[in-house]
Amino acid sequence: MTKSGELVDQAEQALESARANLETKNYEWAFGRARNSIEFGLKAVLEYYGKSFTKSSITGLIHELKNTSQIPEDIIVAAKSAADMEGHAVNNERFCRMAITHADIVLKWVLKTMGY
Repeated sequence: MTKSGELVDQAEQALESARANLETKNYEWAFGRARNSIEFGLKAVLEYYGKSFTKSSITGLIHELKNTSQIPEDIIVAAKSAADMEGHAVNNERFCRMAITHADIVLKWVLKTMGY
C-alpha cells in the first residue's frame, strides 16, 4: 500500500473512532480524532501529489496544499472551522458533532481527489 493510501486508511479510522467516542460522550477524544482525520486526509492528498509535508497543523497543511493543487474553498472552511473550535468542542456535544461533520466533508473530498 502506498503512503497516501495508508494515510487515507488512518483518516477513515480516526473518523470512525471520533464517531464511537461521540456515542460514549467522550467529547475530548471525539474531537481529537476528528481533527486527526482531517490532518491525515490533508497529508494523504499532499503525498498523492508527490509532495512532502513539513507542517502537521491543519492550517499549515492547507497552506502547503494551496501551493500544490486546487483546494476548494468549502474544504478550507471546513478544515479551518474544525481546527478553530478546539476550545469549544472538547466539552460540548454540538461543537463536537460539527467537527466530525467537517472531518467527514474533508474526507469525502480527499477520497474524490485521490480517485477512490
